[in-house]
Amino acid sequence: MLKYPRLFIFGLYATLVSTLGIVYCLFRPVNPENTYFLARLLGGGFKRILGVRVRMINPEYLTQQQPNIIIGNHQSNWDMFLWGSFVPKRTVSVGKKEITYIPIFGLVYWLAGNVILNRQSRAKSTSRMGQAAQQIKDRNISLAMFPEGTRSRGRGLGPFKKGAFFTAIEAQVPLVPVLSSTYTDRLNFNRLHAGEIILKCYPPIQTNGLEVKHINELTENTRTFFLQELDKLNNGAYTNP
Repeated sequence: MLKYPRLFIFGLYATLVSTLGIVYCLFRPVNPENTYFLARLLGGGFKRILGVRVRMINPEYLTQQQPNIIIGNHQSNWDMFLWGSFVPKRTVSVGKKEITYIPIFGLVYWLAGNVILNRQSRAKSTSRMGQAAQQIKDRNISLAMFPEGTRSRGRGLGPFKKGAFFTAIEAQVPLVPVLSSTYTDRLNFNRLHAGEIILKCYPPIQTNGLEVKHINELTENTRTFFLQELDKLNNGAYTNP
């Protein structure tokens, strides 16, 4: 009974935020602070309108002053709103160029200061990730990225692409893991309280001194770590006392 009215109301809310966001962002276009403001509005709507409880563990790892790259598992389109509820200031996402073609949302995504990449080929992607690393340095920003590159849709952790790791090494900034418990098929929007998602933040993975030749090892080690920690998250290791 609640699901479809809720989704309809949330859709209207997200459209309203995006539309008004264009006006807001026009006063300071492409400013990374825009992303924080809009993300908090969308993330707050996700929790309140849809009845999702988000519980964070170790949020202090997100309060670093230096630029970094926040990485996490990618389950569905809801991740955009879930991450909007916690990303720190001056943290922007990395999106495909095609996002900018989406009416209203695409324009506000660009105006909010997010990094736009063209992923048509591996060569171009490597070049673009190098540009993303340069933007971290030039704009003093952090990035939020999903190493899987695509939604898992409940199939478990997918293979990792190397973009986030290449960028971190190029920029010499740490990777900060933030993992979310599996929520695909576990959220019931027909209930007043749709369910709980646990978010756990981890100590930064340092990249100081690493070179491009270390990308494969860094990628594989991080994915192994993700698999181990996701198993704990999904099997009650961090349930409320």
